[in-house]
Amino acid sequence: MPRQRPATHGPGPRGGPPPAHPLARRLAREIEGEAYFDPASRGRYATDASIYQIEPIGVTVPRTEEDVARIVALAAETGTPLLARGGGTSQCGQTVGEALVVDFSKHLNAVLDLDLEARRATVQPGLVLDRLNRALRPHGLFFPVDVSTGSRATLGGMAGNNSCGARSIRYGNMVHNVHAIEGLLADGTAGRFGPVAGNPGAEGGPGGGALADLLVRVRDVAANHADAIERGFPKLLRRVGGYNLDTVDPAGHNFASLLVGSEGSLATFTRLELDLQPIPPHRALGICHFPTFRRAMEAVRRIVSLGPTAVELVDRTLLDLSRGIAMFRPIAERFVRGRPEALLLVEFAGEDRAEQERRLARLGELLDDLGLPGAVVEATEPADQSAVWELRKAGLNIVMSMKGDGKPVSFIEDCAVRLEDLPDYTERLDAIFERYGTSGTWYAHASVGCLHVRPILNLKEEADVRKMRAIAEEAFAMVREYRGSHSGEHGDGLVRSEFHEAMFGRGVVRAFEEVKDAFDPEGRLNPGKIVRAPRMDDRALFRYPPGYRARSIDTVLDWSEWRGFAGAVEMCNNNGACRKAEPGVMCPSFRVTGDEEHVTRGRANTLRLALSGRLGADGFTSDAVADALDLCVGCKGCRRECPTGVDMARMKIEFLHQRRRRHGLPLRERVVAWLPRYAPMAARAPALFNLRDRSPLLARLSERWLGFSARRPLPRWRSDPFRPRAEVAGAAARGERSDRPPRESAPPEVVLFSDTFTRWFEPEVPRAALRVLRAAGCRVRTAETGGRALCCGRTFLTNGLPEQARAEARRALAALLPFAERGIPIVGLEPSCLYAFRDEIPALLPGPESRAVAKHAMLLEEWIARERERGALRLPLRPLPARRVLVHSHCHQKAFGAGAAAADALRLIPGVEVEGVESSCCGMAGAFGHEAEHFDVSMRMGELSLLPAVRSAPPDTRIVAGGTSCRRQIADGAARRAAHPAEVLAEALAE
Repeated sequence: MPRQRPATHGPGPRGGPPPAHPLARRLAREIEGEAYFDPASRGRYATDASIYQIEPIGVTVPRTEEDVARIVALAAETGTPLLARGGGTSQCGQTVGEALVVDFSKHLNAVLDLDLEARRATVQPGLVLDRLNRALRPHGLFFPVDVSTGSRATLGGMAGNNSCGARSIRYGNMVHNVHAIEGLLADGTAGRFGPVAGNPGAEGGPGGGALADLLVRVRDVAANHADAIERGFPKLLRRVGGYNLDTVDPAGHNFASLLVGSEGSLATFTRLELDLQPIPPHRALGICHFPTFRRAMEAVRRIVSLGPTAVELVDRTLLDLSRGIAMFRPIAERFVRGRPEALLLVEFAGEDRAEQERRLARLGELLDDLGLPGAVVEATEPADQSAVWELRKAGLNIVMSMKGDGKPVSFIEDCAVRLEDLPDYTERLDAIFERYGTSGTWYAHASVGCLHVRPILNLKEEADVRKMRAIAEEAFAMVREYRGSHSGEHGDGLVRSEFHEAMFGRGVVRAFEEVKDAFDPEGRLNPGKIVRAPRMDDRALFRYPPGYRARSIDTVLDWSEWRGFAGAVEMCNNNGACRKAEPGVMCPSFRVTGDEEHVTRGRANTLRLALSGRLGADGFTSDAVADALDLCVGCKGCRRECPTGVDMARMKIEFLHQRRRRHGLPLRERVVAWLPRYAPMAARAPALFNLRDRSPLLARLSERWLGFSARRPLPRWRSDPFRPRAEVAGAAARGERSDRPPRESAPPEVVLFSDTFTRWFEPEVPRAALRVLRAAGCRVRTAETGGRALCCGRTFLTNGLPEQARAEARRALAALLPFAERGIPIVGLEPSCLYAFRDEIPALLPGPESRAVAKHAMLLEEWIARERERGALRLPLRPLPARRVLVHSHCHQKAFGAGAAAADALRLIPGVEVEGVESSCCGMAGAFGHEAEHFDVSMRMGELSLLPAVRSAPPDTRIVAGGTSCRRQIADGAARRAAHPAEVLAEALAE
């Protein structure tokens, strides 16, 4: 059972009493939101996307702005440090510290006002950038600071970091696009920081009182240090280090500009007023290929002279890694020609389509002039452009997908220099890396001289930590030589704050300290950032401190690709791609709860904390880990969409195995796990086994005794199950065949794998598939052992019984291997079962046998697509009465890149209009949606997109879903019957 948390505080393990921390008791009484002080919750908030880990005092999740005010007041009253946090994706350690964390992302994420005439939006700080832009799109507007983490970066965090984005050459940084900020000073004083005239008391200014006094003090600081500011601040667009004192002008300025980039160290933001821009109606993208990295750098100045909106770098390392990631491989293969050392993605945008095409043509001519004829691949369609930009946006996570302890480390990542210095700067920095025995990955904002570079180091080793320090000092010295900026986008945090005096000079740093003291005299707001910072290489602050050791566990799956289970867990770099709200698959539990505990990143952190002993001696099998994994539905969305390859569904199998060994298997899980073994008996007495749903009393008793929700019927046992051998033989004996002309050669063979779920609960599905395969001219074979139908072992695996799953898998491999060795396709119908042969079984039984079967295992829809591509498909189909078909793809289909296969197969039916549902997990997830404690979460997952789409479909629309669970969820949640693709294809077969 999951931990049942009261709304206002986090109790101890398994619903125990709240912790004794006095702040926890006060917060429980005084705010509407949540507060957590347990070790697991604090551990999950101890990290961001940086190299650091500092456990906070506690975590608060305010529900209202009044909550925020009360939290700030309580912190002031008790002298507690305070740390505001959004998506927790900071690269430099801005959002970690020994403080009370305030997480704005769950509740304070609304658009409060939209002024179309002024092109201005007022938003709460927890609002994610992509959500804002989706709300603005119908009005032809967007917020132009387009950071690559826009699917999860909150606007409060972006303002705190002075974020920039790919198109800053056109639109500038956050500081140029934030009109005003409402916030709370450290003592709780509320105010609005915005444009002010020379006289602080003028209309629109702060008026009298504390804010007016603060404005006068800030202007005095700027005036007193004017010469140092003029000398010390780099004259670059990409300068986001320190406080923006260069924006302070006694004649009038925007007071909000000082707060932008302050990393929460001056005030706690409650509202942001943002300036918006019209969406350019036409874009053109040129993908420029370069044989050497230096030639790409030398070309940047010339390309910028053409007036692009963006010029982004993708280097050879990123390209090579992207080819190994399923969701990016098609993009790399389609748009990259040969093996270039570097690409520059050059975008033109504006009102006139013809003008953008002319600019794109001039780009090609420029590359010709530079001796690179034909070096530009054009992408003029919006879908193609979006695909290419998605690869670039994932640059950080792609480079972090390197396996092993050595990782590209962020610490000199954001240095920016003038474009004329870019070729020499990058060449010299590479030489520094080589001298220290490493290399770097390069990508990002070539247009403004800010290239993200990460040398590969193992920060578990003291020697590599010393290398990091030496590289940083040499690199920053070189940046100063070029009059560049050491903080070009991601801010200061713990990584770069230490180096401000060397970069800006003592006078500027003294001015920063005076500003901090004016706003926050006690130094409680995000201490240690920007001013008075610790050493960046203090290993006590690292995620992997001295003495870090991960516990070795006796795993049941093969984790050798990651050098062990702990290595797989540590692949999570906390960049938070799993926190994206939409579109895509992951992470459905986070999308409905908004809780850090229930996102892939939070689960990976919990596992890492447990393996390293931070959650006690029995941490790995503890209730804290069980709670974190409780809502993981095994959708495999992270397997496909996590760029670093964190596969939480597979990790949950390992956890459940260890958990069951220690605590045993509950009765409900036994009923589900052993279903394949007792199914033949149930099929002989279906009326008895179906009795539960005919009696409300029995349904309520089953909920009380077994935990199966009385609000949902169980799968209905059939008296006419699919008998593979008998039905395949019967079909052949009856001479069922298509109207195809006789073949000169033997008909192709396929093996029809009928899974446990369709065989016993939906026998019409394998019968339809048998008809389709025979109509396609195939000789259909089946495989059994000892008269028993095959099983993939899915139910055993997902309930923590790997040995029983291994036994079923061995039986299946023994029966299917002879066919696989002859190259005969193994065609399945239920995605969760079929893909077990391509995912879990090779990890459960690694070796050539499982690899051979995996290579030839495919869904019916995939087989149709393959045969069609080969020109070998001869399927006689006729129009259907239903002209519209709405298709929902199973999560595992999406995870294996086959999400569109069913829709493509159904489009073969003449005259049919097929539409796909863009959805995450349906929420049913096998037994998950049947469990009483998960029923509500299951339905909320379905309501994200699937169920509303089904309900809004016209009555004559045919609903299609490939998964057994998906069809059950649609029936229960939308009162519509969903068919398997095989059923619809069988209905369309010509007589």
